[in-house]
Amino acid sequence: MHIKYAIQVVISAALVDFQALVARINMLGLFSPNEAFDEISIRNAVYMLVPYSMGDIQLRVRTLEPEDRMHVITKATVSDTIISSLYLFSVY
Repeated sequence: MHIKYAIQVVISAALVDFQALVARINMLGLFSPNEAFDEISIRNAVYMLVPYSMGDIQLRVRTLEPEDRMHVITKATVSDTIISSLYLFSVY
């Protein structure tokens, strides 16, 4: 197996895991716009970085075509990743 292909397989698996994690975070309602930053449990604060981490992993997806790369960049910056992190940090 080619090393670059193996890395992309790991990246794809990580994205699936992060999507499941985001779904669980949303289902549990760990964060609410009604609570102040000092009301967040220290144990839960680490989950505020999940959207950022997911966007970072998304940007590691390799593509062959420029159009596909633009799609990856757009997906990483717009869809529940960087924007969610910025929203969480601006709320708190």
